[in-house]
Amino acid sequence: MRRFLTLMWFLWPLLLIAVAIFSVFRGGLSLKIGEILKFSEPTPGVRRFAEAKRVGRYSYYAYLVPRPRDLYLLDNVKGEDVSGILKKEGCEAGINGGFYDEDFAPLGLIIKEGQVLSPQKRSLLLDGYFALSDNNEVEIGPTTPLANSRLAIQSGPLLLDQGGTLELQIKDDKFSRRSVLANLNGRALFFVSIFDAQSVFSGPKLNELPSLLLEIARDNKWQIQSALNLDGGSSSFFYNDNVVLGEYRAVRTILCVKN
Repeated sequence: MRRFLTLMWFLWPLLLIAVAIFSVFRGGLSLKIGEILKFSEPTPGVRRFAEAKRVGRYSYYAYLVPRPRDLYLLDNVKGEDVSGILKKEGCEAGINGGFYDEDFAPLGLIIKEGQVLSPQKRSLLLDGYFALSDNNEVEIGPTTPLANSRLAIQSGPLLLDQGGTLELQIKDDKFSRRSVLANLNGRALFFVSIFDAQSVFSGPKLNELPSLLLEIARDNKWQIQSALNLDGGSSSFFYNDNVVLGEYRAVRTILCVKN
């Protein structure tokens, strides 16, 4: 009897550990999302078939929009999964749009096929605009888009303007994955996603972005005329036929490239 009790004394902790492991697999225990994003790789919704390029200590993907006339704005009112929406709409590439509030309403100007979905907002942070005119000319800058814009997004901050970097004064700047629209010589539009290779929802601070974009431009022999920051972090998304960097939180507006 004494031997049996002694054996149980040593086996009891092992039994508890076994029960705990079984509970995790059965869903009895769960990890906090911060722990998942910090320690798990790959992170949810991430598929990478093409190797990312490096810029400083970060990684990035870039996608050239072949023809601006093939760019469309999708309004994800119900907060559906972005990959499903892009597949349903026949999009070959996509990136998230601007910011939204706690009620999932867009912050700032949104124009879709000439119709204003959300009014302009006065904001020190949302100080830039991306627009396509009705003849599909690309515009990124600090001025309100013309009335004949086919589509437009207000976002910010504006990172580059007329080829030069802008000095950013950001309070409580944080590390986060960044989505950017870059206009090259007024003729070409690029989607750019910059992130931390070890934790893809993390990335550079906002005040790092202008210099990082200039470095990306030098490496690719681009001449960036202007660039605009979009929503980032867990509400950002980047997609083409080689890469899916999925969102964790809902994305309200989506820029979609169709064939």
